[in-house]
Amino acid sequence: MEGFPRASGMTPARRWLASLWPFVRSELPAAPARVLEIGCGPFGGFVPGLLHGGYDAIGIDRNAPEAPTYRRTDFEQYEPPEPVDAIVASRSLHHVGDLEGVVGQAAEALRPGGVMIVLEWAWERFDADTAHWCFARIDPRRAGLAAETEARLGGFG
Repeated sequence: MEGFPRASGMTPARRWLASLWPFVRSELPAAPARVLEIGCGPFGGFVPGLLHGGYDAIGIDRNAPEAPTYRRTDFEQYEPPEPVDAIVASRSLHHVGDLEGVVGQAAEALRPGGVMIVLEWAWERFDADTAHWCFARIDPRRAGLAAETEARLGGFG
């Protein structure tokens, strides 16, 4: 994934993001669209890759990196200064208390015709069977990616 260290220097979480990047990128509007990531985590999630790709990106997470392209808060407390073209939520929505409220808030943050990309599961319960199911639905042509990702990560769980 552009904007990230090479695989040998990647943590399992970053390798995971790199494996999902082709799907996320394929669903985004063209750069320089404004993209908000809900739950970018302490390493910045997709934001570095988005910025590298020419997107106007911001990551929202109470544990986000301290940098101008991040806001260290929960999405529920964040008010975007203007509508965004796309929202990405990867492995973050299972942490919210009021899912319906957060999805409604996300919908309000999108410009008309905007896109919300959700990749969601409980990471702590993610296993090989779940990976095969997930990747087959993300892109049936990439169903074999689960085995490849499991090999790269040294197993799930």
